[in-house]
Amino acid sequence: MSQEKLDISVVIPVFNAENTLVELNHQLISFLNAKNILYEVIYVDDHSSDSSWKILQNLQANNINIVKVIRLAKNVGQHESLMCGLNFSKGESIVTMDDDLEHSPRDIEVLLEAKKDSNSSILYGMYPSDKSQRIRRMLKRFYRFLSKSEGINKAEGSSFRLLDASIVNNIKKHEYSFIWLDEMFLWYNPNPEFIQLNRVENGSNKVSRYSLFKLIGLTFNVMLYTTTIPLRLFIYVGFSLSIINFLIGTFYIIKKLALGSQQLGYTSLIVSILFTSGIILIGIGIIGIYLSRLYSLMNREPRYIIEEKKC
Repeated sequence: MSQEKLDISVVIPVFNAENTLVELNHQLISFLNAKNILYEVIYVDDHSSDSSWKILQNLQANNINIVKVIRLAKNVGQHESLMCGLNFSKGESIVTMDDDLEHSPRDIEVLLEAKKDSNSSILYGMYPSDKSQRIRRMLKRFYRFLSKSEGINKAEGSSFRLLDASIVNNIKKHEYSFIWLDEMFLWYNPNPEFIQLNRVENGSNKVSRYSLFKLIGLTFNVMLYTTTIPLRLFIYVGFSLSIINFLIGTFYIIKKLALGSQQLGYTSLIVSILFTSGIILIGIGIIGIYLSRLYSLMNREPRYIIEEKKC
């Protein structure tokens, strides 16, 4: 099958998913076989600490030439793992989905049918928000609110996607210091389609595998490396402080001219200096992070390293 032209590639990043992989693969294979199409399923193990890799090897052995498995040498994150899988995909259409059965393989057909009607190169399957994951929803809404200033489709989408091979082939040509695929997809199609789907209820998707600190860190990294929000924020802060300092200075000048020499408060002066210095240091730190990413890009630092693969 590897020499034949494939209709669909299904790419799934995997991390500590030993409880769902067998059922997920069974549902996928059953659905795709019923459609009588040529396909491949690519699992990318993001250096799981459980038995996920062993399970993937068994799945591949039982489905040779259909299932392909890749294990990364270290944990690099969902989007980097997904990028690795996309680099190995050969289908005319590529489906990406999660490993926790949150996305139903049957919904692939919904995306395929929607593609016939819209002829869009990018379609997102949108599920209702899980009300049990309040912190995750709050951070996502915060990021979306800030990102709207850079485009109406910024921060939209989901990990369940249908992509044309043309989009993926364009993405493969680039080198990255930070991978956030939804941002990169918008480079080539700023108006993707969003298809509303019904959420699949099962116990595996009730609790996010991202800790609070990972969610906060991910939100910060996405804003820092895919938008200009931090830089523009400090422009606004600097401009606002300039206006405030100008008004304060004008007040004291008028006060001195009207009342004569006045001794300024030592405490207020120190507080003003420390506050302004703190803002400056934070701004320098953000610029430093941008520069470090440019340095990594210039040195061609790999975003992932493959430890083992069976393709």
